[in-house]
Amino acid sequence: MRSGWAAISTPMPISTWMVALSWLGVGRLPLLMLLVLFLGVFGIVGLIGQQLMADLTGGLLTPWIAVPAAAAISFPLTGLGARGLSRILPRDHTTAVPLEVLIGGSATIQIGRATAGSPARARRRPIRPGAFHHGRTR
Repeated sequence: MRSGWAAISTPMPISTWMVALSWLGVGRLPLLMLLVLFLGVFGIVGLIGQQLMADLTGGLLTPWIAVPAAAAISFPLTGLGARGLSRILPRDHTTAVPLEVLIGGSATIQIGRATAGSPARARRRPIRPGAFHHGRTR
């Protein structure tokens, strides 16, 4: 068998994995936020399930049944929660501007002396409100 990532066999085709991951909310939220959401939902579902079983039967479920059941219920709920959170959480954004916009403008020297052959760090006034640009002068 060949070595490397191409030799890894998966039980499902890659496109099926992508659909499953997108259904869970991967790509809608940062991965750490998705993990926190899943663990919170898993814990709440587990506590509710065990409390329900204790009320109905007087005893708790064995972990071999409770954990897979809570996970099976938590995955779809995590996807729903990710869709809801992705609407209210801020998206990634950038204030990057083309270099041509910065050339010729005025800036305040922050570090160093801006003389010929001596680069210095400069801070340019915001082009868009709230977005200062830092760069090196020549």
